[in-house]
Amino acid sequence: MEKQSIRRIVFFSTAANDLEREDLLELFDMASRNSTANSLTGLSMYHRRSFCHIREGDPNEITKSLVRMEQSHWHYNLSIVSDTIVERRRFRRWFFAFEGGGKFEDRGPNQILEIHKIFETPELDYAFEDLACRSFAQAFTDDIKAPT
Repeated sequence: MEKQSIRRIVFFSTAANDLEREDLLELFDMASRNSTANSLTGLSMYHRRSFCHIREGDPNEITKSLVRMEQSHWHYNLSIVSDTIVERRRFRRWFFAFEGGGKFEDRGPNQILEIHKIFETPELDYAFEDLACRSFAQAFTDDIKAPT
């Protein structure tokens, strides 16, 4: 039996508009359905109109996911910073993190997280081996903790 290839990409995008709580929930529900249906796992983080994404799964499904995102009204300026074939997944499901995310419980097979709690989530430890994602997440948490 041939071992299935797993493609992992790390990329950034810009939100087309400022996204409110309701927008983020709608986006989460849509992305969650697509991720589950296509066996994609990973993490998306949103803060101040910027997204950082890690996606992993079948190489063809990753390509289809990128095409959907490029055609979406939610995002523009997709920029891939890492695109590799790996032996195994780092994530068992898909996570979405944003400020205020912790107010929501698990929604089906995937999970919404409070952005400043992502470093406290053991399942996400591997996500931050990628320096770009670690820096992006750290900027989120530093910004949230900074006095206003």
